[in-house]
Amino acid sequence: MGAESRLAGATSRAPAVKGRAERTRILHRSVRVTLAASVGFYTCVYGLEEPVPALYALFAPISVGLLSPIPGSGRQRAEVMLKALPVGLLLVALGTVLAVTTWAAVLGMLVVGFLLAFAAIAGPRPAGAAPGLQLFYILACFPPYEPETLGLRLAGLIFGVVVLALCELFLLPQPPDPTYRRALADALVTAGDTVAGSTVLSAEALREAGARLRLSHIPPAERPAGPGRAVRGLSQAGAAVRRLLEQLAHLTETGEFRVLVRGGGRTATAAGPLLPQVVSLCEETAAALRTGRAAPGPQRMDKAIDDFQQIRVRQVTGATDGVSEARNEGGVFYPVLERLGERFCGEGALDPETVVSFVRADAERWSARSDNDDRAVLALTVEAVAPT
Repeated sequence: MGAESRLAGATSRAPAVKGRAERTRILHRSVRVTLAASVGFYTCVYGLEEPVPALYALFAPISVGLLSPIPGSGRQRAEVMLKALPVGLLLVALGTVLAVTTWAAVLGMLVVGFLLAFAAIAGPRPAGAAPGLQLFYILACFPPYEPETLGLRLAGLIFGVVVLALCELFLLPQPPDPTYRRALADALVTAGDTVAGSTVLSAEALREAGARLRLSHIPPAERPAGPGRAVRGLSQAGAAVRRLLEQLAHLTETGEFRVLVRGGGRTATAAGPLLPQVVSLCEETAAALRTGRAAPGPQRMDKAIDDFQQIRVRQVTGATDGVSEARNEGGVFYPVLERLGERFCGEGALDPETVVSFVRADAERWSARSDNDDRAVLALTVEAVAPT
């Protein structure tokens, strides 16, 4: 109950803390953008006496730093800005050339707008830079049509973006947010401790632990929303962990979890070899997420699941000697358990009628109907019952 009380207290304080942090973040961003825009503008106007690069050096920090919702820490934002700079230079050059006629500029705007909107598939950070890049094209399309100033425009844009990136890195930098890998590791530890019995949580607490993996609860810069293989793997792992926690919450609500982990019945016997493997896999995967080393493979867990299926089939199925002593043409006895394991391994709840029908038909095929012995098969469904 202590862990749940601390969780409730932290949840109640979250809105106030988040509001103060957001105001501080806005203030720091304003300072960085103001300094970068001022340095670029006044350096070009009074130092170089060039109004064209001054305009672009002023506009670049405003469009990329203020009007573009690039999420993440100062280092992440600076990285996105510098990676987006070549695209911005291309758009300024394109806008400068297409500004020769209004129709050319409009058609270019349609193409540029579509491509930048489609860039959202690359993830939250590249998508955040799209509004600023579109503004670069729009600014270059404004009259007068002066293609001879293209070099000065590009120089001003480079100067403004580089100065802003330096401010993001060194002037009141935004600290990094907790990563999705960390949240996933924490959820795995919670699931592993619950299965091991070292932590006792209510169904609500388990669901809350799973809900913290929802993308709406993750900072935008850390959401696994990109097209990369590693990012997609994190997203699928998060869905699997949320499913595991939801199953634990359901078993806790129905009372089956105590029977499954601490009971002495047949269900506990079948799950005995499986549950320690679940705990071990949760711990090793959490450690891999935190340290960055390779995660354990699924082979050991697959074998534990196969063993669990074999034990469960053995528990619920019985047959007379007419089945177990049926021989094939080579004189080999009919392997009841092995045949059941091959047929039903990996499936969910077994229907007794399906099991009986399979054993009878398979035993007849095995013996090629060469004997006339009676065959009887009994299949039972074993259900855990919560103590009253």
